[in-house]
Amino acid sequence: MDSKNLKNPRLADLSLSTQVVTAAVQDIPGASINAGNVELELSNFGENAEVVLAESAGEIATVSVVGTVATLDFASALTDASILRVTVRQDI
Repeated sequence: MDSKNLKNPRLADLSLSTQVVTAAVQDIPGASINAGNVELELSNFGENAEVVLAESAGEIATVSVVGTVATLDFASALTDASILRVTVRQDI
């Protein structure tokens, strides 16, 4: 999002620290499938990045993090072609 489009400059800092990616798992750098869950390398999103929300087909994932890898655990198994929407927040 271009922060120049926001009327309130205080919102710009919030927008710049949050990224939303919607794509097939196979098209997201650092994302892979492991036992039906998505593993996401957070270093691709910047330092100290954390997953705020992950969803696919209306289902919200449970997120666990070990080091810089977030595991997105969905009740149903995902594939490389599954569409994933991930909201990531980073320290700026």
